[in-house]
Amino acid sequence: MPPQEHTEEQQDAENTTSHTRVNPRVIKPYHGELVIAGLSGRYPESDNVTEFKDNLLNKINMVSVDSKRWDSEYWHVPPQMGALKNLDKFDAEFFGIHSKSAETLDPQLRLLLEVAYEAVVDAGESLASMKGTRTGVYIGVTGSEAEHAWMGRTNQYVLSGVPHTFFPNRLSFFFDLRGPSCAYDTACSTGIVTMEAALLHLRSGVVDQAIVGAVNLIMRPQTTRAFTAMNMLGGGACRTFDAAGDGFVRAETISACLLKKAECAKRIYCTVEACISNNDGWSTDGLVFPNTYAQEELMRDLYTNYKIDPTKIKYFECHGTGTPAGDPIETRAICSVICENRKDPLLIGSTKTNMGHSEVASGLSSLTKVIIAMHTRVIPPNLHFQTPHPNIPGLFDGRLKVVTEPTPWEGGLVALNSFGMGGSNGHIVLRSYDEKKLDDHPASEKPRLFVYSARTEDGLKNILKEAHKHSSDVEFHALCQISANAQLGSMPFRGATLLNAEKEFTEIQKVASKPRELWFVYSGMGSQWVGMGRSLMALDIFRDAIHECSDALKPFGIDLLNLIMNGTQDSLKTIIAPFICIVAVQLALTDLLFSMGIKPNGLVGHSLGEGSCAYADGCHTKRETMIAAYLRGQSVVESNVAPGRMAAVGRFTVEITLPYVHTPKN
Repeated sequence: MPPQEHTEEQQDAENTTSHTRVNPRVIKPYHGELVIAGLSGRYPESDNVTEFKDNLLNKINMVSVDSKRWDSEYWHVPPQMGALKNLDKFDAEFFGIHSKSAETLDPQLRLLLEVAYEAVVDAGESLASMKGTRTGVYIGVTGSEAEHAWMGRTNQYVLSGVPHTFFPNRLSFFFDLRGPSCAYDTACSTGIVTMEAALLHLRSGVVDQAIVGAVNLIMRPQTTRAFTAMNMLGGGACRTFDAAGDGFVRAETISACLLKKAECAKRIYCTVEACISNNDGWSTDGLVFPNTYAQEELMRDLYTNYKIDPTKIKYFECHGTGTPAGDPIETRAICSVICENRKDPLLIGSTKTNMGHSEVASGLSSLTKVIIAMHTRVIPPNLHFQTPHPNIPGLFDGRLKVVTEPTPWEGGLVALNSFGMGGSNGHIVLRSYDEKKLDDHPASEKPRLFVYSARTEDGLKNILKEAHKHSSDVEFHALCQISANAQLGSMPFRGATLLNAEKEFTEIQKVASKPRELWFVYSGMGSQWVGMGRSLMALDIFRDAIHECSDALKPFGIDLLNLIMNGTQDSLKTIIAPFICIVAVQLALTDLLFSMGIKPNGLVGHSLGEGSCAYADGCHTKRETMIAAYLRGQSVVESNVAPGRMAAVGRFTVEITLPYVHTPKN
């Protein structure tokens, strides 16, 4: 049997995780908004979404002529291809995969694991927050072009590293997800059809969130030769909508996103308004020929049933492969449905002109481009459009307009089309998320401590640099917060830096493999200073605790709140004032730490701090602790002990008459 493939986090949690269902889960349909909350990917000449954005907006042709995969002259295939930069890097240890298993893992699956994890983190989630959740995994994957290399090996790892069923299953295993885990293949429409499957499960209540991904790597020249024999590949570019369009260029993409319910999302890229699919059925033109009427029917079904006005579509991202048959058929259906009763030209484009056709992953490539447009409020331009295709009337009569330059855009509804060789069609409508960021957050310009954890020191340095670049972006810092406390085995480097501070401070350390114990130490007299706790009153939890402590002392004629906010050096020279102020601040700090999920392994208190220690341990209430602190100070005053003396109190019984009657709240 192969070795157990568990991460350290999963091994640590084995004793607390149970698959035994005590009560059946309640499945209820969901009628709220569904959103894309996280996004990541690898695209031609782009290691991430940011590089892809820069290449799109700067009109960089991501189709290259090189020998990254094979010698094109030897195989007599077109030399142009949209290729990923790197395929040879993989951190098997992080994903809990044995080195022997990693050697026979399909490169598509290696990259998919990385991209899916990045999408989860991009959504503000972590391994801990995803663990055990009802999350579905829906992955689009077609034939593995590396399969012939791996399947020739006779070892026990191949069958769990190459078959397509393990693409989603690996993700479910790594994250410990309990929803459906399925692989899909409808050729070039797979990305959108996979998205539809995830949305249907979210709507029906089967899952609470979903990872949707698609992969396409080009590893074998034989597949490219087959496309060449079918006259589908063109002369080095996807010249979509252009008269010179003679076919597409193959491209690679691995992309994933996290779908969530709007009220549960920490980040929202866009809202998914509707998504459906259909099939061409039988046609005289043949199996691989697209069908205008089926695509038109699909769009009419969506806009009618979901009550979306087609004239409200602000931009249409076409499938747009640049083939002589595909472009006219698709645009004819678009004009029939979307441009009906439309006054202004419909802006259209296709990301395939920028990067090539990533086939099974093309829908997610287009989705990434649309999200980039929504985020930047600029529609990326098409490439290679010079002369309108004579068989696309909409380009001549003003119904359609191809975006050829970076075009400012105010947001709204976007439609995305996708159809596959074999007749499966998909259509999705997205709405841009238009809520403005909180630029005027009260903490945006304040000095703040930013902490984070990472796998490597260089990775942590990059994150801290990004934090400084966006030092006033409180929402960005909040999104990073959950990843600041990752498990030590996965993220051994811890770092902290001060933002918006006069003095620069950054510190990075590699921590031990096991967590250190955390203790709360409560000090006694002498720890006070003028202004102690005043700046923390800006925090709701701290302020509420101080008010509660102040209310406990009002029957004694003590104005604690005034001492905290307006106390002077003279007022702290008395005995009672520092007694009650120290304890009140300790109790408020305890509430603040508890609210952040910081729980101690142990507690220790000295003198006054013993009472606060008892509060943190749950032995005393705030009211009881504050009254004890006050009476302790009052007893010192009444004892008239000489300054600097220490009083040792033996066992005795004392009866105290309080000026009020205590009635518990509960």
